[in-house]
Amino acid sequence: MAEPSPPKRSRANTDGDAGNNSVRPKGVTLQEPPLITSFAHEALVKHERVLYEDAVENRCAETGEAIAAVRRPVLKSINKRLLKSFSEFELRIPVENITEEMLTAAIDHILGSVMNDATPDVMGIMAQHLKMDLGQKDVKARILDYFDCMEEVIEVHGLGKILKSNARLKCKIIVENLRPGTLKDQVKRAIEYDPALKADLHHLFDVVKQEAIKNQQAFDLYQRMDKRDSGNKDNRHKKQLGHDKKQAINDKKQGTMTIEDQHRGQRTGIAKVHRRMVACTADVVITGWRTARLPTKRRRGKH
Repeated sequence: MAEPSPPKRSRANTDGDAGNNSVRPKGVTLQEPPLITSFAHEALVKHERVLYEDAVENRCAETGEAIAAVRRPVLKSINKRLLKSFSEFELRIPVENITEEMLTAAIDHILGSVMNDATPDVMGIMAQHLKMDLGQKDVKARILDYFDCMEEVIEVHGLGKILKSNARLKCKIIVENLRPGTLKDQVKRAIEYDPALKADLHHLFDVVKQEAIKNQQAFDLYQRMDKRDSGNKDNRHKKQLGHDKKQAINDKKQGTMTIEDQHRGQRTGIAKVHRRMVACTADVVITGWRTARLPTKRRRGKH
């Protein structure tokens, strides 16, 4: 009777214990690393090696595999001809002698340097790219994102070598690019009372966060008061419109009656004037007739 063969060793088994096997979950596939096609500064900045390594770590956390057994080395992620040229002309060593650590260090050096070794306008670069997301309602998250944005700009533009140990310049960058302007003024006043903030990035972070919260609270209070005043103003406006409408209706009615009364009065007045004129005319006629008749009577009396 044949003896049973020993269990096969799993890729996750790195301690030599053949009996400790882990089963890879179904559906979990090996991650393919991004390829390095150029050693240009911009190309290396956009290289997604970090995302690849994060994905490998997450996969190994699920499967129990060893990271070293799953992760593909950087050396295996570069075109062989490009790697040979880089090792020969930049590192001046045979391609056979280059190690993972040497290649990683060389890439980090490129990323930490300014492209073409130019002297960068640090403040100009930061003013252009360092922005605070005022649309973020969570103030604490907004400030953290702002500080992280500075680190991203440093990484993308190769400012690591200049700013790595220059905390004072980092603090200046943070303060000068703060928004809104009221927050910037508040932090500057805090620095006047505590000059240590000029070179203490962690302390500055706390102060910026505290002042930003105060600033947001004041803004929210103003918004609520303005909304309340607008509501009261709208109510007063509606009441005034209702009053004006009623007044207009009453004025219209009164205006119609007044016009009718005027016409009626005009007709009455004309009739009265006409009667007076007729009466006056009759009086004149009668008086004239009497006057004309008097001398005749007197003459008759003398005879």
